[in-house]
Amino acid sequence: MGGLRNLSNGSFRKGSFLQVSTILMQTLQRPQWLLITQTLCSLLLIGLFYDAYDTIHTELPPHSILAWELFTIIWVFFSLISLGYALYCIRRREKLSLWYAMLLVVTQVLLLILLFVNYESLFPFTIPDWMIPDTMRLLGPTFLMPGIVHGMLILASRPSKKLFQETSFSYLVLAAVLPVLLYLGGMLFVMSDGQVEFLGIAAMLSFVVALTLLFSYAITRGLYLFAVKKAATLDQFSWITSLVLTLLLPLLGLLVNQLLYSRLGSTSGGIFGNFSHPATYVLTILNGLFLSLPTLRRPTLPFFLTRAALFSYSLYFLLVFLPFLPIAILAVLVLIGILMLAPIGVFVLHATRLTQDYTALRSRYPAGTLWLGGMAAFLLIPAAITGLFLIERHCFHEALDYVYTPDYHQSYQPDSRSVLHTLDYLKQHKNAVGFSTSTPYISIWYNRLVLGRQTLTDSRIQEMRAIFSATGDPENKPGFREDVAPPATAALKTVEAHSQYDETRRLWVSDLTLTLHNQQTSGSAEYTTDFELPAGGAISDYSLYINGRKEPGLLTEKKSALWVFNNIVNSSLDPGLLYYHSGNRMRLRVFPVAPAAERVTGLQLLHPEPVSFTIDGRTVQLGTPEASTSSPTIETPYFTRLSSAAVSRLPQRLRKPYFHFLIDAHEGNNTLFAAYDPAIRDLTMRFPDLAANAQLSLVSSVVQTRPYSASWATDPSSRPFSGGFFLQRALQQALVNSYEEGIDQYPVFIVCADSLNHAVLPDDFADLQFCVPEAPLFYHLLPSGRLVSHSLLKDSPKSVEAPRFPPQAMPVRVATNGGRNYYLPQTPAPAFILKKPLFKADSLQPNTETAALTLEALHRTALLKPEHTDAIWQNLVSASQKAHLLSPATAFIVVENEAQRQVLLKKQADMRSGKAALSAGEAEEDAERMNEVDDAERMSEPGTWIILGLLGIVLMLSRFRKKSSPYAA
Repeated sequence: MGGLRNLSNGSFRKGSFLQVSTILMQTLQRPQWLLITQTLCSLLLIGLFYDAYDTIHTELPPHSILAWELFTIIWVFFSLISLGYALYCIRRREKLSLWYAMLLVVTQVLLLILLFVNYESLFPFTIPDWMIPDTMRLLGPTFLMPGIVHGMLILASRPSKKLFQETSFSYLVLAAVLPVLLYLGGMLFVMSDGQVEFLGIAAMLSFVVALTLLFSYAITRGLYLFAVKKAATLDQFSWITSLVLTLLLPLLGLLVNQLLYSRLGSTSGGIFGNFSHPATYVLTILNGLFLSLPTLRRPTLPFFLTRAALFSYSLYFLLVFLPFLPIAILAVLVLIGILMLAPIGVFVLHATRLTQDYTALRSRYPAGTLWLGGMAAFLLIPAAITGLFLIERHCFHEALDYVYTPDYHQSYQPDSRSVLHTLDYLKQHKNAVGFSTSTPYISIWYNRLVLGRQTLTDSRIQEMRAIFSATGDPENKPGFREDVAPPATAALKTVEAHSQYDETRRLWVSDLTLTLHNQQTSGSAEYTTDFELPAGGAISDYSLYINGRKEPGLLTEKKSALWVFNNIVNSSLDPGLLYYHSGNRMRLRVFPVAPAAERVTGLQLLHPEPVSFTIDGRTVQLGTPEASTSSPTIETPYFTRLSSAAVSRLPQRLRKPYFHFLIDAHEGNNTLFAAYDPAIRDLTMRFPDLAANAQLSLVSSVVQTRPYSASWATDPSSRPFSGGFFLQRALQQALVNSYEEGIDQYPVFIVCADSLNHAVLPDDFADLQFCVPEAPLFYHLLPSGRLVSHSLLKDSPKSVEAPRFPPQAMPVRVATNGGRNYYLPQTPAPAFILKKPLFKADSLQPNTETAALTLEALHRTALLKPEHTDAIWQNLVSASQKAHLLSPATAFIVVENEAQRQVLLKKQADMRSGKAALSAGEAEEDAERMNEVDDAERMSEPGTWIILGLLGIVLMLSRFRKKSSPYAA
């Protein structure tokens, strides 16, 4: 009773546990805390919800709009009341009253219940999941719980005239009984087998929340009374209790979190998040030690600043576990709940220690100095994390620049070890949803800071790993796939074409109407086809009929359109997509085509001359061949477009071929150089004309090119290389250099490798077709001397039949401009010459040939000068949209409603604010991952892992609500 007597007398020893606890509780009654725990959190919550509402509001039914309006009024009303009351108390220099603390708890709890019960009214089932952020369900508990905890702490530490009669034992017994009642109530709810009306679910939720609040109040009040009455004893042994609370329990919690998750078959992750990083354990130990050390008689400023720096760590885990407070209450039955509640106790004790240090130091330092120093220290850990992420960003972007936007004239020596570490970290954090393999909030910050709301597809991660590491999976060929085209189960039934010549623009305008048919009697089908765009042609429009209404396509950034299309397909809605797939090859996708039904889609094609157009095996004539409509030559400062007649008048020339050997020099493969050498020598002896000016490139993660020498295999400079076999870079670099040199020679590529299975090789090099006016082939030379032919323009990894080796040299047309020769194919078709690669397209006339040619010039510039890709890509997207013409950087997409359009525009804004090499996401992989999560949730049955059973309470509530909701599908 000594502590109570000291409290009643108002005299207690300076620095004692009782004094510090009293000061802390008095601090919590300051109105400034209300601005943080209620006003600020409410504003953040309203802002995040409004962002979601702005996306989906056009698709909300009337009852959902009404729910949003009511919630907005209620939230704003209570936020204004709290703000007004806080400002009133600050002005009057009054503390928060107990009555207001009770009102704060009640209102925040009611808001939380209303939010949970009416979640499906705010986000009805008609809205696809991909249009709603993954973390929406956690936002309510995350931002409403601080106010509830703040009010509960004020109430639990309230002074009372009957303080002497109250016993901590009675409160602790009540706290022990409440989880049992909660468990019994949950079992009754489960035994109802879901046959519960909506009102019953709301009542069950209210029961859970009420018991949770009572538990929180009882245990907090009981511990507070125990601390007050045993203050003298706690002062003697406080470091022991602190050690248990701040070190033992957190470490045990981290281990249990990780070990339980590993029982499910994963080696990296946790039930509540991935906290396996060694820094987490180091900070936990440091935090526990600095909070458990006996209080110094004269605390030093460094000691105070260290505790202030670690306070952000305690606050972080408080925010992580606050949303799971109801689960923690029930988990007390199996003792795991104590570990889940430990972050709250650590936070309170940490705040107590800081208050104690601050009070003791105020006699020696100005209050402003302590506040500024404390805030700077508090931000130290967040700043360190941000700094590390910025380093990751720098390393990551350097690797992206090297792989996807290189300067072919610059020598690179990337740090393969650093790049692989970045890829591992990226793989761990890229799919952050707040649980399991991600680190809550930190992973989200990582994604925003390093990726800029973009991502790197798994295929590109695999590709970069194959480039920088010699170990590859031959079953999974490295290479970039923007999308995976499913089988075209729907067929093209008819093609109708209508062409008209526009005298003003001197262009043919051809409208094509495609009727699609699904011959299956069950199951919707997707129609997918590739077709070649005629030389000089451009697509100016696309449309899809939805419910008998012709819907025009939106011209948007390509990766955003692919992401939205895949998500819509997963939702079984109506999208259509048209985009450049490779080179001059287009891809058209339409979904769904209902069983035994037809769908109609169409596109508009601009072309300067009459052409014969083929799509899906159907050929139609566009324009009248007899009409005299040959297009003139178009000359600009940046490019020239030669008409077919002008090309046919150009002189012809036969260029000389030369060998360009590409040697597989991936890490550890230099020992096989001796095996390639005889085959190469034999080839050079058989074809001495091709060997006269031969080139040789050693290809690993980097490419080293030099003139061929017979002693290449024993040359000291042919040292071991690091990384994989980056054959794509070697071929691209050689093609571009050959084009830019503009000489009367062309390379015949000979790839020397045991196999191409481990080579980083794309589907084709069709975009660089203008660099190979002669035979577009490369050859794979085996150590046995056998040559295998491969096409550069289609299915490059696969072998093709070649009539002879070396292929017969084909004459090419030669156009001279500015003292440089440009070599064009012999085919009498319009030809394009890029004279000035780097320029900016500002004003373009929509749907004109000059605009189409400008887009082609920008695209070729990006291919020839990839180091400028980011700026060119931005310009190309803008120019494409201004000209309303499809480009390799854009796509036409038809969406079903305004909500999908808003998502598309937001995703496009995110993409255009980042790097061109990054992606919008992998919708198909995301859907597969969500299915896996659903499977894990369905395992939440009695007898399954204990922790999953605890999480199952929330999941069951959500599931039964979905069954009983009148809006469920």
